Amino acid sequence: MDPLKSPRQTVPKPGMRATTVRFGADLWRELEAEAARVGVSVAQYVRDAALIRVTWERLRAEPDDYAAAAGLVGEPSEAAPPEARPADVSPRLREESRALRSEAEQAQRRSVEVVARGEREARRGKQRR
Repeated sequence: MDPLKSPRQTVPKPGMRATTVRFGADLWRELEAEAARVGVSVAQYVRDAALIRVTWERLRAEPDDYAAAAGLVGEPSEAAPPEARPADVSPRLREESRALRSEAEQAQRRSVEVVARGEREARRGKQRR
């Protein structure tokens, strides 16, 4: 398949693989709800779940590796506070982004007004001479 003829095709990162996974409607709704709750896409949620499953299976097969793995993730009490979760921060960031966009639009309108007034005053100055 020619990638130039398929606008929907994306170039995968080196080492990344793509696959198709089919879900029933009920499970898909659950995935969407949970992914939204933690502030990630369904694709990211599924990748994370796959990583957790692979890690679990390795730890089950190699119990001695559990201590090393547990040291890497820290205790639950060390987890980020709930307000730092993407789903909780996202609405605030969207609101701040809207405010910044509005400020930028206002500044742009003001600069257009200032330039127009300067041009009018320059024309008046030439007419007086």
